[in-house]
Amino acid sequence: MSGVQDDDPLAWEIAKELLQRTGRALESRDFPLMLSAFHLPYTHVTTEGVVVLNSEDDFRTLFANVRAHFEGLGMTHLDREVISASFVSTYCIRTTHRSRIMKGETLLNEPYETMAEIVRRNHRWGIACSNYGVQNDKAHQDALLSVRFPDEKPFRLMN
Repeated sequence: MSGVQDDDPLAWEIAKELLQRTGRALESRDFPLMLSAFHLPYTHVTTEGVVVLNSEDDFRTLFANVRAHFEGLGMTHLDREVISASFVSTYCIRTTHRSRIMKGETLLNEPYETMAEIVRRNHRWGIACSNYGVQNDKAHQDALLSVRFPDEKPFRLMN
């Protein structure tokens, strides 16, 4: 494939399934289900820094820290929706989704968008990298950036 094929139904189906799977995993504290939606190494970026997760142990630590943040907020569920999903090649989808952290019907945070690349490796689609648009929530930023190499110091992407 050449170029981006906008809003392909298969890309949407794959993106929605992975979004639903990760949402179920976060809500039910199901680490194996969460891990099944990703490929390692996995990279994610926030406005405050970058983390590369190379191992299952790294990913488990991140999962536990994000879950602890959500539990501290009193989250009961995530309200998330796919906004866009497009093939950029036969084996790569770019997608964006919007997240709302909820306690019952109460919104606990400012909604934020996440862009992700979903790739097909070993006959399986998985998330390879994400860019989180989390702003105005230092605790969420800290949870997302909690797994770093021992000698890595936080750095700012923006002033």
